[in-house]
Amino acid sequence: MKVAKKIPVLVVSLLFASTLLMETVSCGSRPAKIGAVLPLSGPGAYLGRSIDKGMRLAVALLNRSGGINGRRMEMSVVDSGSRGEKAVLAMKRFFVRDGVSAVIGGCTAREAMAMARVAERLHGVLLSPCASFPPSRAKDSFTFSTWPSSSRSARVLSDFAAFTLHADRITALRGNGPASDESLRAFVDAFGHEGRTVKTMRFRSGKEGLNVARQAAGRFLRGSQVLLLAAGIGNTMEGLSVLQAESRGRPLLSLNVPAGVGGLARLPGNAEGVIFPMPFLNTRNRGAEVQDFLSAYRLKFNANPDIYAACGYDAVYILASAMAGNGLNREQIRHGLMELKEAPSVMGPVTFNAEGEIERDPSLFVVKGGKAVRLKKALNEILPSMQERVARRRFGG
Repeated sequence: MKVAKKIPVLVVSLLFASTLLMETVSCGSRPAKIGAVLPLSGPGAYLGRSIDKGMRLAVALLNRSGGINGRRMEMSVVDSGSRGEKAVLAMKRFFVRDGVSAVIGGCTAREAMAMARVAERLHGVLLSPCASFPPSRAKDSFTFSTWPSSSRSARVLSDFAAFTLHADRITALRGNGPASDESLRAFVDAFGHEGRTVKTMRFRSGKEGLNVARQAAGRFLRGSQVLLLAAGIGNTMEGLSVLQAESRGRPLLSLNVPAGVGGLARLPGNAEGVIFPMPFLNTRNRGAEVQDFLSAYRLKFNANPDIYAACGYDAVYILASAMAGNGLNREQIRHGLMELKEAPSVMGPVTFNAEGEIERDPSLFVVKGGKAVRLKKALNEILPSMQERVARRRFGG
């Protein structure tokens, strides 16, 4: 993302060939400080580590290109351990003790929901790069997300089930926690029209809970044409193991990315064939934002970035743009974020609504050969058989 007109377009080859003198920005100016609370350990570590790479790259390039109106950006990162309570404590220290105006964090649904309530109370700007916040937030929010909201993701997946697969009966397996309930509720609201129904069954993590779910699944899933999973990052794989065992050829949908400890680079076997919503990183986009990021990331890490690195990178530049245009205190940053309209970024144009949700729909992906493949590329190969299986269960034959 370009950070206002005062920050020049990145020229990657020059930036990385530059000397330390070229990195210097106004030493006499107060730095623009931000905090980051990321799951660098625990179940969400694959998210946090990738986001961390993208964020650190963005801060380095931003400072080399002049900073924010001549001010350096300084970023401090704390590991949440993938735990909501630890993430909240770290964020509170940034806002209360350190006087930081903005924090990037809330990378899992559990962390995002816990952090959002406290950020709103403290009037501290919280920007999530890869999770959505609860929909019941007040307007003039201090919490923002660059990841499509649960309602948008649910609508995209619901439209696919209703109007592409032509299903009218879905059975959903949901995990524990308010995040799972919220995403499933959004799906039911979108799908449940014109005689379409969603039957739900809850499962609990752990050996005992899974055994109970497996014993009940066969009977409970009867009559459904499509199976749906609504589960958080900690029990997505458990839920998929139950559904895969009883799928009997029925299409499998997931409201969450079905990633295990290996992240998107190494999707587990029981995720094969699952269709899910996720933002799309278009590496063929010839725009400066995308190509500058790809070149810089490959040069720095000798690897291709995933969407989480791109989201972390964008989060830094989004905050920098708000600071450059409006100022460094919390209210100024909040106003700056609200004023962004179709601002260019690696993952696509950035506009926030009054609740701090990004105005951008996700794409649909399918797990194919252990990799996340954009559904539109595999549609001709897999769609006819999926539609046939749904029609057979719906109309008989």
